Amino acid sequence: NIFGPDMATLKGKSTRRKPKAVLEDWIELPREILEKHSKIELCIDVMYINGVGLMTAIDRTIKYRSVEYIEKRNASSHLKALSVIANRYNKAGYYVYMVYCDREFKPLLNDAWEQLELTINYANTEDHVGEAERNNRFLKERFRTKFHYLPYKAIPRIMIRGLAIEVAKQSNYFPVKGGVSSILSPRQLIEQRNLEFNKDFGIPFGSYVEAAEKTTNTAKARTRSSIYLGVSKNIQGGHEVMALDTGYVISAQKVTKLPVSDVVIKRVEELAKNQGFKVLKFANRRGKPIFDASLIAGVDYDENLVPPNAPDAEQEEEEQEEEQEDEESEDDSSTGTAEEEERNDHWEKDEEDLEIENEANPKIHHKDGDMVEQKEVLEDSEASNPEGDDPEDDGDNIKVLKTLRRMKILVQEDQSGSGNLLRD
Repeated sequence: NIFGPDMATLKGKSTRRKPKAVLEDWIELPREILEKHSKIELCIDVMYINGVGLMTAIDRTIKYRSVEYIEKRNASSHLKALSVIANRYNKAGYYVYMVYCDREFKPLLNDAWEQLELTINYANTEDHVGEAERNNRFLKERFRTKFHYLPYKAIPRIMIRGLAIEVAKQSNYFPVKGGVSSILSPRQLIEQRNLEFNKDFGIPFGSYVEAAEKTTNTAKARTRSSIYLGVSKNIQGGHEVMALDTGYVISAQKVTKLPVSDVVIKRVEELAKNQGFKVLKFANRRGKPIFDASLIAGVDYDENLVPPNAPDAEQEEEEQEEEQEDEESEDDSSTGTAEEEERNDHWEKDEEDLEIENEANPKIHHKDGDMVEQKEVLEDSEASNPEGDDPEDDGDNIKVLKTLRRMKILVQEDQSGSGNLLRD
């Protein structure tokens, strides 16, 4: 059936199935990782999506990304979210001893040390924590990408919170560059669990599902129309969905995926409209928008995409310019060498002709760089034969005439400024 299972059949005939057994399958981490990277430095910040407060965090060694919901903008809500993130590391055998953040978290300084034994190091005025700001940008871009996969133009508050947590969770599925291991993912290092396809990739976020609901022997429907939010955090598995009739989060043991209809899309957008949401708006703790091309220091560097020792753009441009200059100099040197060889060959031939000329007429003397005597001799020879008659049929005189003509050409080239052949 291309339209999926029959909805009326699901609501009328669904039965409760046997619960799954709780099977523990924990990963044993290498002892070297725990000994070398037991101390964790955490970078945290706050981000708001359509007014939904989220605490974002990433550590400097394992690169595990975390997102926790903040109920209110006060110190107690921030401390509660920070406690959840820090306890996740502590349960895995790590110890969070330093937290880097903005000045907004300054009121947590004493409470974090007394309750969580954490040292809060806040930045100076107008300074930022580069890793935290870059993490916000990473999560924002992935959130927007996931949102455009959905068929809805707007989503309500519960779906915004669930989608942000889902984005952070999926970013920890695979090993990252700059982490402590090229084999183990941040999820395996912190949560110590492997991925399961049916559990972690079975139903996409935002799908329309019919969630099984506890009923009695009445005519009440045995499933509830809902939007899928994700799997439960328990070991045996479960599902968290948003009921379409109330907009609240409920948990279900069994769900059945169905195609998204126009009625479902209209209902989701109606819930978002009732909460005042029409478009996505990303803001920082002060309510200012987080732009794509942010100029905050440390934000425009992605460790997962660019290796740490990769040259920057300016360095690459300088290297390319140097290579072009080297190629041009090589071309010039090769051209100059060819010209010099041609010039040397030319003068070798001239010297041979001059030797012949001197033997034929001893009155002509050749000196380096001085062609005045040859020019005068050439003019005298032409004056002695004004009608252009051929000289006597004598082999020596013919050689002398050829040599004088060549010398006349060289003298004219030198006087016209074509080069410094005579001086060379």
